Amino acid sequence: MKKKILLILCTFLFMTNVNALTFDVDITNIEDKGNNGTIGSITNIDISNKTIDTLFQNIGDEVSFDITITNSGNRVGTLRSINVTSTNDKISYTHNLPSGGLAINGNDTNMVTITAKVLQGATNGTSSSTIKITYNYDEGSCPDGEILSEDESMCLCPEGKERNEFGICVVPETKVTCEDDEVYNETKKICEKKVIDPPIDEPKDEPKEDDPKTDEPKQEEPVVDEPVKEEKIITVSNPKTMDNIILISLLFILSGFGIYAALYKRLKTNKSKTVAGIITGVTTLGLSFTVLASVFGIDNLLGAIVNPITKSKELTITVNETIDMMEVWDGTCPVSSLTPENIFEGGSGTEEDPYQIKTASQLACFAKSVTNGTTYEGQFVSQTRDIVLNENLNSNMEAGTTDGLHLWSSAGSSSSSRYFAGTYNGNNHVISGLYITNSSTSGKRGMFSYASNATFKNIVLSDVYMAADSEGNGALVGSTINTLTLDNIIASGTNEINRQNSGGIVGSFYGSSSGEGWIRVSNTTNNISNVDGGIISRISGVGSTSEPNVYFLNVVNNGDFRYLGGVVGAINGASASNQRPNILMDNVVNNGNRSGSNNGGSSYGGICGPVNASKVVMQNSGNTGNISGTTGVGAAGGLAGSVSSLSSITIENCYNSGNITFGFNESYLDGLTDAEINTIRNTNPTGLMGGLIGSGVTPTDNMITIKDSYNSGTLSILGSVGGLIGFSKNRDDKLDGNLTIDNCYNIGEIRSGDGSVGGLVSATKGTINDSYNKGDITIYGNRDVYNQLSGGSYHTGTTSGGLVGRNNNLTWDSTFTGANIIDSYNEGNVIITAKTGTVNYGGICGICNSITGSHNSGNITSKYASQYIDGISYRVFNTPTDTYFDGEITTENLSY
Repeated sequence: MKKKILLILCTFLFMTNVNALTFDVDITNIEDKGNNGTIGSITNIDISNKTIDTLFQNIGDEVSFDITITNSGNRVGTLRSINVTSTNDKISYTHNLPSGGLAINGNDTNMVTITAKVLQGATNGTSSSTIKITYNYDEGSCPDGEILSEDESMCLCPEGKERNEFGICVVPETKVTCEDDEVYNETKKICEKKVIDPPIDEPKDEPKEDDPKTDEPKQEEPVVDEPVKEEKIITVSNPKTMDNIILISLLFILSGFGIYAALYKRLKTNKSKTVAGIITGVTTLGLSFTVLASVFGIDNLLGAIVNPITKSKELTITVNETIDMMEVWDGTCPVSSLTPENIFEGGSGTEEDPYQIKTASQLACFAKSVTNGTTYEGQFVSQTRDIVLNENLNSNMEAGTTDGLHLWSSAGSSSSSRYFAGTYNGNNHVISGLYITNSSTSGKRGMFSYASNATFKNIVLSDVYMAADSEGNGALVGSTINTLTLDNIIASGTNEINRQNSGGIVGSFYGSSSGEGWIRVSNTTNNISNVDGGIISRISGVGSTSEPNVYFLNVVNNGDFRYLGGVVGAINGASASNQRPNILMDNVVNNGNRSGSNNGGSSYGGICGPVNASKVVMQNSGNTGNISGTTGVGAAGGLAGSVSSLSSITIENCYNSGNITFGFNESYLDGLTDAEINTIRNTNPTGLMGGLIGSGVTPTDNMITIKDSYNSGTLSILGSVGGLIGFSKNRDDKLDGNLTIDNCYNIGEIRSGDGSVGGLVSATKGTINDSYNKGDITIYGNRDVYNQLSGGSYHTGTTSGGLVGRNNNLTWDSTFTGANIIDSYNEGNVIITAKTGTVNYGGICGICNSITGSHNSGNITSKYASQYIDGISYRVFNTPTDTYFDGEITTENLSY
C-alpha cells in the first residue's frame, strides 16, 4: 500500500512539476530492541515537507529539511551521528547535529536540519541518498528495577522477572505442574496429554543442555558485527504498541464501511451493481488509508503495521534528488534571426518582465545581437540559471589542452558605436569558463567589449581566462562610457594580458570630454591577478559636481596587480579645464600584492595610483597587500600614490598593513655592488612614500585631513618617507599649513636611503594632534661604510624627525615656519648610518614651528659624530612647552 501511495504521489508530482525534489521516508527498518516500543522509544520520524518545489538548477543550490525526533518514554538517549551516502557525488549533505551528539530526554521532541547542496560539476539526472541515524541509550538511563545490558544496547529485566506484553518487567505467573506426558494449556489453564508428532529430519528447536546457544546473549564475548561501545547503533524504535492498536483499529473501522458496502451490493443487487459495490469498497479502503496517512503521518502508520515483522538497527531515509543542471556551451549561437523571440527564454524586456537568459547558447546569441547593433537601451536582461561556457577552463590551460574549448565573442564592437546600454542582472548565477583572446573581438575585450550608460548587477564570473595582447580589457567589460553601475559583481580566474588599461572586471571608463558622467561600484570583489586595477584600470572624463560621481562602496580586490593601483589604476578628470571628479571611497580594501617597475615614474598605491579630483574622501578603507617598485622616482602609498585635489582630501578610519618598497635595495644593509654604486652616483632620489599616501596636493586654503588612521607596514625607499603621508603641499608647490593629522599612529619600521624622514609625515607645515610613532627609523643615506664610494659625487642632506621631518626644502629661514605638534609622541628608536655631514635629526621633529605637551622616548644612535642630533628637535621656531626627552643619544665617533 505504501508503494501505491508513493506511486500516486510521484505521478502527481510528475504531472505538476517534473523536476520537483521528493523525499521518501522509509521507516520499515526500525528495531524494537526488546522493549516493545514502550520505554524510551522514538515515536515520530517526520520530514516537514514531503515535496519541495525547488529545483536543483545551479551550482550552490541548497534544499533543507527537518527530521523531528520524539522520545515517548522516560529513558534518556543520545542521537550520536547522521551519515549520508548518495549515488551522486555532486550532492553534499550537512546537518546541524551538535558535536558529541544530541541528548534526547524522556518525552522530548528534537529537530535536526539536513541540507543538500549541489557541487561544481553536477549534471542532469536523478540520484538516491541514504541517511543513517545512529542512536544509543546513555549509561544509567534504565527505569528503576531494570539492568542495562553489558553492551548498553538495551535494558534487561532482573533475574526472576520477564517483560510482559506492555513492556513492563513482572514476575511471571506460576504455572500448574503437569506430568511428564502432559503439557500446560495457557488458554484453558489445564494440563493436557502431549500430542506426539512423527519424527522428522529437521533439528529440534529446543537446544541441548550442553548447547551454548540460549535466548540471552553471552556476556563474556560481544555479539558479532555489533558496533563498539563508543558507537552503538541502537536505532530509534517504533510507536507504542497501544498506538499501533489504535491506528490499526481506526483503519479497519473506516475501511469497514467500504467492505460493508461491497457485501451489501453483492447480496441485494444484480451482478453489475455488485462490481460497482466492490469498486466502491476498495476505493473507500484506499481513501481511508490515505486519510489516516495524512492525519497521523505516513511514517507512523506504516511503521505501526510493518514494525512487528521487519526489524533493523538503523533508521534509513531515502532521498531522491532530481537535478536539472545547465548545459555546457557548444560554442555557437544556434539561431540566425536574432529577434528577442529567438534569443531569449521569455520576457518582454521591461523591469517587471525582463528578457530571460537560461542557457549558454542564449547568452551567445544575446552577445551577437549586441555586436550586430542592438543596444537594449533602457531594457532589462535577466539570467535565470548558471551558465557553463567551458568546463575546467583554467585547469585545461595549465595543462596546455585547448582542444574542445570555445572562444567567447565579446558583446559589442567599436564599429558604429555598438554598445550595450541596458541592465544585465545575473541574479547571482554563475557564468563559468569565459575564454577571451585576441580572436574574441576587435578592439576591447570582455564578456561585453563595449557598454554605454549600462548597469551590471548580481553577476558571478568564474574560471575566467584572458590572454589578449591589447590594452583595455576586463572580464566583464572592456570599455564603457558616459555612466556605469556595477553592483554585486564577483570575478575569478586568470589574466595573461601584460598590458596597461587591463582591469580585473572593467578595462576602462570614460565619462566624456565635457565631464558629464559618473561611475558607481558597490559590493564588488575581484579575484583575478596580473591586472592593472583589480576592479577597473582607468577612470577619466568625469567632471566636478557637488555630490560624489566616482563612488566605490564595499569593494575588495584580492588579485595581484602590476602597474598603478590595486582597485583602480588611475583616476583623472575631463579634458575640459579644471574638470575633476568628486570621489568617495567607503569600505574599499586591497589585499593584492604589487610588483614591477613604477611605470615610468608614475605613482602607485594599494587602492589607487595617481588621483586627480575636485574632492576626495576615503573612509573605512585599507590595504594589506605588499607593494614594491624598482625605481626611485614618483610616489607610493598604501592607499594611493599621489592625490591632487581642487579642494579637500579626507582620509578617515583607514589603514595600511602591507610592506611598501620603492627604489630601495636591501643591499644597503650589507654593502653595495659595483652596479648599484654606479646607479646611486647618477641618481638624484626624488621618490616620495607614505604609509597611506605618497604625496597630497590641495589649494592653499583647503585641507588634507587624516583622522583615526594608522600604518603598520614596513616602509622602505631611496627618497623621502612619512609613516602616514610623504609630502603635504599646496598647488603652488609650497609646503603650506594644509595638513591635519588627528588621533593617528605609525608602528611600521621606516627605512630611507637618503631623504627626509618623519614617523608620521616627511614634510609639512600642518598640525599633528594626539598622534604617535612607535616604528623604528633607519637612515642609511647614500653612504658606504666600506669606503666603496670614495671620490664619488652623491646626493646628500636630510632633515628628519621622529614625528615630522621638515617644513620645506633644505634651504630655510625665519620666513618659513613648520608643523605644530600637540599632545603627541615618538617612541621609535633611530639609527643613522649615513656618512655625510648633513643629516639633521630631532627626536620629535627635524624642523617645526611649535611643540606642546609632547615627548620623545626613543633612543637615537648615530654611526658618525658629525651629524646634528637633538632629542626633541633639530630646529623649532618657538620654545617647546610641556615637552621632554627621556631616551638616550649614542654616537660611535667614526671618522670618514
